[in-house]
Amino acid sequence: MSMEKKYTVIGKNVERPDARAKVTGEAVFTVDVQLPHMLHAKFLRSPHAYAKVVSVKAEKALALEGVYGVVWQKDLIGMPLLADIQDDRVRYQGEAVAGVAAETEEIANQAVRLLEAEYEVYQSALDMDAAAREDAEKIWPQGNYCLFPDGAGRMSPDMAWEKGDAEKGMEEADVTAELWAETHSQYHVCLEPHTCVMHWREGMRELDCWISTQTMYDDRNVLAQIMQTSQDKVHIVCPFVGGGFGGKVHNVCKEYEFVALLTKKTRRPVRYVPSRAEETLCAMRHPARFYYKIGAKKDGTIHSVYLRAQRDGGSYTSSQWGFLLGSTDFVAPCYVKSPNCRYEGRSLFTNTPPCSAFRGFGYFESGTVFCQVMDMLAEKLHMDPVDFWLKNVPERGDLIGMAQGPITTGGIKDTIRACAENFRWKEKHHPVGGKVLEDGRLHGIGMGYAMGRAYLPNFTTAGNALLQISADGRCRLLAGVTDLGQGQAAGLVQIAAEGLGVRPEDIAVTWGDTIAPHASYQSASATTMLTGNAVRLAAEDAKQQVLNLASGMLGARPAFMDIKDGMVYLKNNPQKQVPLRAVVDQPGIKSVVGRGNFSIHEQEGTPRSLVICMAEVAVDTETGKIEVLKILQGTDCGKIVSRSRVEGQMDAVLSGGLGYVLTEKMARDPFMEGRILNPNLSDYKVPTAIDVDHVMEPSVICEDDDPAGPYGARGMGEATLSASAPAIINAVYNAAGIRFSTTSLTPEEVLQALGKL
Repeated sequence: MSMEKKYTVIGKNVERPDARAKVTGEAVFTVDVQLPHMLHAKFLRSPHAYAKVVSVKAEKALALEGVYGVVWQKDLIGMPLLADIQDDRVRYQGEAVAGVAAETEEIANQAVRLLEAEYEVYQSALDMDAAAREDAEKIWPQGNYCLFPDGAGRMSPDMAWEKGDAEKGMEEADVTAELWAETHSQYHVCLEPHTCVMHWREGMRELDCWISTQTMYDDRNVLAQIMQTSQDKVHIVCPFVGGGFGGKVHNVCKEYEFVALLTKKTRRPVRYVPSRAEETLCAMRHPARFYYKIGAKKDGTIHSVYLRAQRDGGSYTSSQWGFLLGSTDFVAPCYVKSPNCRYEGRSLFTNTPPCSAFRGFGYFESGTVFCQVMDMLAEKLHMDPVDFWLKNVPERGDLIGMAQGPITTGGIKDTIRACAENFRWKEKHHPVGGKVLEDGRLHGIGMGYAMGRAYLPNFTTAGNALLQISADGRCRLLAGVTDLGQGQAAGLVQIAAEGLGVRPEDIAVTWGDTIAPHASYQSASATTMLTGNAVRLAAEDAKQQVLNLASGMLGARPAFMDIKDGMVYLKNNPQKQVPLRAVVDQPGIKSVVGRGNFSIHEQEGTPRSLVICMAEVAVDTETGKIEVLKILQGTDCGKIVSRSRVEGQMDAVLSGGLGYVLTEKMARDPFMEGRILNPNLSDYKVPTAIDVDHVMEPSVICEDDDPAGPYGARGMGEATLSASAPAIINAVYNAAGIRFSTTSLTPEEVLQALGKL
């Protein structure tokens, strides 16, 4: 459990740097940015799922009063987009073909209707089956399978890895369970859409950007290429982001690139705010298929795990490599210990919008199926699912994943036990179909388990930070992270204050701005580990410099001094002290700057975020309606930096897991080239606080300090969505004995499974 070391700031709830601005309405999100002489961008979108853009005639649009510029597909040929190089084709229905900049949105929309586009239409592939056909039209020149580096310098459509002998291990197992299942797509429903405002300042040859993003530095790199300039000439600001959930990772929209060209062409600022329908085209969780087979010994020990995965990757390469890795490597060789494990995976291009991360980088979907097979296996072994998981989960130091690095997460079993106790699992658990409620509905409980990354390896990115102490003793922390609402800036201030020995209110923070040193992108719950450690190192660096400077003032070596509440003092004589400002405000000094850089190699340690979910449901066999009666989540997040922020993460995402299973599903019309039929919040049903508040139990939060994290802390936000879906699905099985091959459990699908439709 957590070490008993006492901290001054870590573990306390402090006022967030953004709190007052948000409460008073002063916080400026990208959608709020207004610049003088600003133009508005709107886009002509392809009516076809797959076509060559032959031409776009813009004469009528340009003749309209108030229109200042038009760009089209030809202007982007050869430019990067979502890890691909653009050509003259559009690859999904609704993809931007041309952009217009005008004085008002109304004029821009009118101008778009005056554009005349000519297309050469190709046969589209709207799902994995169509894309995999031998006679399918090639979506990209290399074919319809996304290619990945195979480790031998070649590109391959196959991702595979094996430890031990999975086939032989399955033969040696006493009991096996297997399941084919398909997961469905989901829309992020960020309150703030993919918005941007850009201003090309010709005199300085610089591009100023406000973008609602999780990846400032990646966006900067791409936009620098679009503008044919250097990265230092592109400045991105995004201090407040109205939701991301993974949908704004590695996702420099094509519209952003058009806007960059429009501002350069018109020499005026250009703003783009997508409609809700347009927002559905920016990013989504894509469908996937999984076959799991797991074998165990009679005593309940997992002996072999086999997985075959196939993902719909959408129209662009985007992060397909990461999603497939997350669907395979993050789950099969990590969720449980097994001497034998093999996974195989492929990802296909389809003529659908780009895929994107969604709170669970592939492991959400894969883990949802994995947990069902574990539930099936526990039943065959006549074991309680809680006892079965406890017997097989990894412990700190166990080697996991393809890299076979030691897991640094240590509180998995403690968290499972604490959740079971708080949920009263042993009291509620019963055989399948073993309990009928007074109103005739079937009662069931189920458990879900998720374990995602809490870091990004050093070949991907790193954390960097600067901490500057001014002559008045006040500090400025520069950390290039975007705060998506989770209070990341507050956590970094707490880490800096703890490391330097000052009060949190003595530290101002610059975040959401590429003027700060390069930081990891905000995904995979990695910010606490990477940037948090960088901030800790920057604070320690600054502290050491201060102690060196104060040595002559206090007449002692730095090792015999410390800092607390902004006072430098002698450890053996705390009364002998000097203010921090006096140390820095010396002739020839005036400023102290601490620097921190942190990265981690997978084989040094693999921190993983953990979430356990337990759900209680009632199933109405007459209507097919599933009601979640109670749901509880638990996590081990290492050392808590701020309890209120952890609780907020645990509670706020339950609606996403419930919604995924019970109400949320993208509907497409195959006869209209894959047109999305519910691109709004009236037809796409998202649970609200009213739907979930009464079913949520207080979160179980365990602390087992992570040796890789800053002061033992570890990120946990991403995984909090990923355990609720399998918990609900397993609970439905416990109630009604239905094992679904899909992850959507609408009333219609429940009645079909019951044989009543």
